Amino acid sequence: MLDDRLHARFRSGHDANEFVGNFLREQGVPCEVPDMKLAKTEEEIAEFTQNEKDIILEDGLVIEVKSQSRVFSGKPTEYGWPTLIVDTLGFYQKKQRPVAYVFLSKQTGEMLALNTNTHETWWRETITDRRDGIPSISLISDKRNLRTMDALIAHLKTRVAK
Repeated sequence: MLDDRLHARFRSGHDANEFVGNFLREQGVPCEVPDMKLAKTEEEIAEFTQNEKDIILEDGLVIEVKSQSRVFSGKPTEYGWPTLIVDTLGFYQKKQRPVAYVFLSKQTGEMLALNTNTHETWWRETITDRRDGIPSISLISDKRNLRTMDALIAHLKTRVAK
């Protein structure tokens, strides 16, 4: 039963990756969303932590997508919380760290971006997941680090133009 819930979460996450990937392509940012794979063993989970990529840009850079049940608009100043959970400590285990995170509101379909060059301002907190009651150490950012998708797209297009 736990595996079914985890796999449903992975499928939902992959759907979010596809949503963001389609949006980026519509905005003129070429990218690929790799096919979804499910880890079956502890070894595969460790390998995924190091190598999984949500969205791969044309130049090989990676964007990580996090879908949230929170309701928010595409304006960082209107984000209704002082902080946000960025990721787990798996961020530091990745062989290729993402250049940015995109946070997608499942409720509104709106998105906000967080460039990972802000990671030195992030801090650690132990957070218990409401879905399964399992605590983990999460990386937290101040909402002032959030950017609009327009700002992310402009940044990505500048990189591609080089």
